[in-house]
Amino acid sequence: MSYLRNNPIVKNFKKLLVKEFFRMREILQNKKSQTQSSQNLQKPDFHALTNELNDYEIYSNKLLGFIENLRNRNQIDLFRFDKIMLQQFGTSPLKTFEIDIESQFFLPTELGKMINKSAVEINLMLEHKGYQIRENGVWKMTSSGRDFGIEINGKFNQIKWKLKTVL
Repeated sequence: MSYLRNNPIVKNFKKLLVKEFFRMREILQNKKSQTQSSQNLQKPDFHALTNELNDYEIYSNKLLGFIENLRNRNQIDLFRFDKIMLQQFGTSPLKTFEIDIESQFFLPTELGKMINKSAVEINLMLEHKGYQIRENGVWKMTSSGRDFGIEINGKFNQIKWKLKTVL
């Protein structure tokens, strides 16, 4: 983590990680004091403490994996990971770390990977919504599509769309 640049996302992660360490320390201290008071200063259960620390290590490794994805900037994997976390745990890491993928721009192929559709289906969906039309075999953005996409003119003209356009 020390090699990551201190941008707002990384700073937020570091704050959350430190809070989790303090929370875990408090839990362990409370368990220790409860165990000592209820069992008349009996020796702590090192096996139980080790299991809790192992659980915390697994949780921390998941967070570090998330940060690794942030560093790699693989938006498709981040989006998929976020959907899984939201379904299984009811929480969105992207919202927790204030990452707005839905307003970023993607090619139809990338959008298709995110929502399990082909680029052809995405292009037809965008055409059906009136955001683009096909002229001479090339997709052109309509005036109503300008709020949701950007045109990239280069060797090949391309249109990138916001994820929330197809969600």
